[in-house]
Amino acid sequence: MRQSLLASFVFLGFVLFGSISQVSALTIEELPASQSSKQWLIEIGKVDAKEPTLNKGKDGMFNTYSMTIKSTGVEDVKNVRVEAFRDEPNSATRYELFTSEGNKLLEEGNPFHFSNFPISVNAKELEVVITWSKGDSDRKCKERFVFN
Repeated sequence: MRQSLLASFVFLGFVLFGSISQVSALTIEELPASQSSKQWLIEIGKVDAKEPTLNKGKDGMFNTYSMTIKSTGVEDVKNVRVEAFRDEPNSATRYELFTSEGNKLLEEGNPFHFSNFPISVNAKELEVVITWSKGDSDRKCKERFVFN
């Protein structure tokens, strides 16, 4: 009798504590969320409402956001490349969301704007990598921004 009672309590403990797990996904609660450096300002916002054909979030699968990147530095930049990645649970691998490159990204001081991109609800981190060359040099520069 005592053994079955003890076994019942142990089983009940596993059921109660084993089913309680912390689940966290990348959901950017306060929008716009932004990060900046001496050269760049990145702002993650809501999907552009004026684009009705764009992806909408799908409950339980992915959320969608927009991204605006502005060059805030005093140096001219060229050969700009923007890459966005998300993580995957239980893996060191990052999955590409989008890549955009070219001098037209920041022509005449206009910011780069990506209208919408999906992020899996299982992702906990968004990584944005910007590479560029300074106006008078071909030497590459790189900055990495992480949202989580």
